Amino acid sequence: MASNCLKTGLSISKNLSFRIETWGKLVLGTIVNCLTIIAGSLIGIGFRNGIPEKYNQTVMQAIGLAVILIGMKSALGQ
Repeated sequence: MASNCLKTGLSISKNLSFRIETWGKLVLGTIVNCLTIIAGSLIGIGFRNGIPEKYNQTVMQAIGLAVILIGMKSALGQ
C-alpha cells in the first residue's frame, strides 16, 4: 500500500513538473510573439510613406496569393 502511494506521489510530481515547464514555454512564446508584432508595427509605421504604391500593391497581392495557397493546402490536408 505504501508503495502505491509513493508511485502516485511521484506520478503527480512528474505531471506537475511537466505542466510548469509547458506553461513556461507558452509564456515565453507569447512574449516573443508580442514583441515581434510590436517590432513589425513600428517598422511598418516607419515605412508607411517610404514605399511606393506600386510595390505596396504587389506585396499585398503576393500576401493574398500566399494566404489562398496555404488555405487550399490545409483544406486538402497535405
